[in-house]
Amino acid sequence: MANNLDKNPELYFNSASIKWLKQKLSNLTIKEFKGNTKLNDAKPGKTEYLDAKRLNGNAPLFIDKPINTLKSDILILWDGSKAGSVYYGFEGSLGSTLKAIRLNPKLVNSFFVYQQLKSKQDVIFNKYRTPNIPHVIKNFTKIYPIYFPSMAVQNKIARFLGNLDTLIEIQQKSIKDYKVIKKYLLQKLFI
Repeated sequence: MANNLDKNPELYFNSASIKWLKQKLSNLTIKEFKGNTKLNDAKPGKTEYLDAKRLNGNAPLFIDKPINTLKSDILILWDGSKAGSVYYGFEGSLGSTLKAIRLNPKLVNSFFVYQQLKSKQDVIFNKYRTPNIPHVIKNFTKIYPIYFPSMAVQNKIARFLGNLDTLIEIQQKSIKDYKVIKKYLLQKLFI
């Protein structure tokens, strides 16, 4: 969100006097862990299995492992061709290619930080991954800077961005529905 390492963002949400702090992601974290759930060791159950396929839109798969990831955790794909991809809003048992970051809710709004990380996806891909076999560098959370204002402002920004995400989802669903209608009409029109 910051336009330069030592400057406040260009967009201020009603106040140019709001100061943004800068901290390393690890300083805002209360828990960080790499997933270790292996699908081969699991049986059918009630806990959602979280892997890259699921986070990228595949249908949920439920297994007998304990929940170790909360909806407020930020998930990062740690290994593979899309290493560095950031996800939010999932609860379940974390697969081995992912890492979960649980933030301190007294310091930062996790959805606010997720939006910031998501907005810098290209930076993460280009600057914080290994060049050969893609994976996020080990000390990512210890060196990656997060910029944040007061909790009240974070909450306002998070709510605003969440509302935009909801509108985008609604529009995407409408587009999908219109494509189905168009396909149906074309099939009936050109027999």
